[in-house]
Amino acid sequence: MAEVPDNIFSATFADRDVERVILSAMMRDRMESSFFLDRLTQQDFYYRIHNEIYAEIQDTYKRGGDTDYISIKSLFTNQKRHQDILEELQDYSY
Repeated sequence: MAEVPDNIFSATFADRDVERVILSAMMRDRMESSFFLDRLTQQDFYYRIHNEIYAEIQDTYKRGGDTDYISIKSLFTNQKRHQDILEELQDYSY
């Protein structure tokens, strides 16, 4: 029988499109935000920029603020890369 390596469960699986679909859904509907915030953590996002966007959505939600696209985008006014990603997320559908 083949030996199973010790680190078999330490592999990192990341899918840029899945992360973007989740973030897009969270900004479209507060119920979606609630659903994902109950199930995911910031560390579940492999890509740093997605991690940072998720953190802002999470913080905004906890404060009772709007988690829609415009509100979240306004938090990144001086960060061009974040603005570009958010523009792309606006067009993602699920």
